[in-house]
Amino acid sequence: MKQPTTSRKHLSSGPKQSVPTRSVPRRIYRRHLKDHQQYVRRFIRFSQSIEDGLKKTLVVLFVLLVIVQAMLQFSDIRMQWSEVERLEGRVFAE
Repeated sequence: MKQPTTSRKHLSSGPKQSVPTRSVPRRIYRRHLKDHQQYVRRFIRFSQSIEDGLKKTLVVLFVLLVIVQAMLQFSDIRMQWSEVERLEGRVFAE
């Protein structure tokens, strides 16, 4: 026979999950709920730190891109960094 289920709220922002009332004692359910909430808090903290690192990395890479593009405006630097600039105007050997 199928056990009756009741819907209990796990987290304020999480989905509702049904828990069998007769097969799971309340103390086990509460322990599971605390473990789940702790896992969610730790995951959010971890993912926020990863997001912050990615945001900082993107800002640094964008700033480096702007600096390098600005440096390429100077012909001396462009001649050293770009082989195409050195070969400009030369006849291509067939």
